[in-house]
Amino acid sequence: MDIGSIKPQGVSGPKNNERVSDKKDKAKTSSGKTSAAGGDTLSISSEAQKLSRVFSRISSGYYNSPEVLRETAQRILNELDKQE
Repeated sequence: MDIGSIKPQGVSGPKNNERVSDKKDKAKTSSGKTSAAGGDTLSISSEAQKLSRVFSRISSGYYNSPEVLRETAQRILNELDKQE
């Protein structure tokens, strides 16, 4: 079977050297909403935005510093003391 003649219709990818992430960045607004070309919008809750920042910090190694580890351990101990 020859599949060389099959071409996707109505499907387009990034133009020239544009990355997909560039398109996402252009569509994002300051309120955490992303709008598609068709007028649909996606709203990201503030909790999800905070969680995204935490994941970013984990990836960057922020929580591996001795100061942050000490502060985190102290806060956990304080919470445990409150529960007793």
